Amino acid sequence: MVDQSDLSFTQKEILSLFTDHYQFAITDEQAQTLFSYTDGWIIALQMVWQRLQTSRSKILDNILAELPSALSDIFNFLAQEVLMRQPEPIQQFLVSTAVLRQLDAGSCNYLLDIQDSKSILQMLYEKGLFISTTDNANFRYQRLFQDFLLNQGKLSSHKAENLHKKAAEYFTNINDFEEAVFHWFSYGDLAQAANLIEHIGPKHLEIGRLRTLSKWIEQLDEHQLELHPALNLLMGDVLRLRSKFEDAINCYNKAEKIFLQNKDSLGRSDALRSKAQVYLDTIRPLKGSSLLEEAIGLLEPQEYPSQVAALLDQLAENKLNSGKPSEARALHKEANMLRSESDPD
Repeated sequence: MVDQSDLSFTQKEILSLFTDHYQFAITDEQAQTLFSYTDGWIIALQMVWQRLQTSRSKILDNILAELPSALSDIFNFLAQEVLMRQPEPIQQFLVSTAVLRQLDAGSCNYLLDIQDSKSILQMLYEKGLFISTTDNANFRYQRLFQDFLLNQGKLSSHKAENLHKKAAEYFTNINDFEEAVFHWFSYGDLAQAANLIEHIGPKHLEIGRLRTLSKWIEQLDEHQLELHPALNLLMGDVLRLRSKFEDAINCYNKAEKIFLQNKDSLGRSDALRSKAQVYLDTIRPLKGSSLLEEAIGLLEPQEYPSQVAALLDQLAENKLNSGKPSEARALHKEANMLRSESDPD
C-alpha cells in the first residue's frame, strides 16, 4: 500500500528540492518552516516556488510569512471536496478532534464520548485524509487540513471552548501536562494554566526547555503572576540563563516584593538566592555573599534544614572562589551538620 509519507517531502528533501532542483538556496531553518506548515505536501511546495518566481521581492521569508493565505484557496477547495464526501459522523469527528495537536484513541474517545476512535483514525489514515502517523497509534492532522477544519464554522466558539476544556482535563488526568497547558490556554483558563506551569516549570528549566517556559509565562496576565510569584522566579531564571541579567533581577525583585507582602519567608529567601546567583554569574562575589547571607537569615534552620544547608553550601563556594578557604570549610561543615541533625540516618 502506498503510504502518505511516500507522497510528501521530508525536510532534507525540501532543502534539496529548492537548492538543487530550483537552484534557489534556502537555509535549514527555512526548510523546517516549509515542512512544519506544509508537511512536505508537494502541491504546496510547488505553489511556494511559483509565488517566489512571480514575487517582486524574491525573498523566501516574505513568502513564508504569507504562506497561510497563499495556500488557503487551493487547499480549502481540495479539503472541502474531501470533507463533503465523508459521512456526517466522520465530518463531526474530523471537525471536533481538530482542536487536538496529537490524536490517539484515548484522547478522541474522551473528547467525543465514543469508543471507536481507534478504528476511525486507522480508517482516515488508510484513506489518506491528510493525517499522518509514526506508529499507528499516535496521529496528527496535516497542518493545512487542521487549519481548514478549525475554520469551517461547523464548530461554534462555545463548543470549541468546551472541547479544549475536556482535552485539558483529559491530559491533566494522564499527566501529559504540556498538552494540558496548551488546552487550558486555548480554553482561556489562565488560573489552571498557571497552576500547571508552576508545577512543571522547574523540570522544564532543568532540561533546558527555556523557550517553551518563557512562552507560557508571557501568556499570563499580571494577576496570575501576582498569585504565583514563583513564576516570576522561573522567568528570572530563564532570563539569567540567557544572560539577560538586568531583566532577570527585575523578575526576582517582583517575586521578592510579592513574597514579602504575603509574609512568605521561604519564597523571599528563594528570590534573594536567585538574585545572588546573578551576581555570582557576573563575578560580583561581595554582593552575591550579602544576598545569600540575607537569604539565610530569613529562614529558621530547624524548620528549613535542607534549604539553609543548600544556601550555606552556595555561600561556601563563593567564599572559596573569593580566596577564603577557611571560611568556606566552616560553612560546608555547618551545612553538613545541619543535614545530619535533620536526617540522622
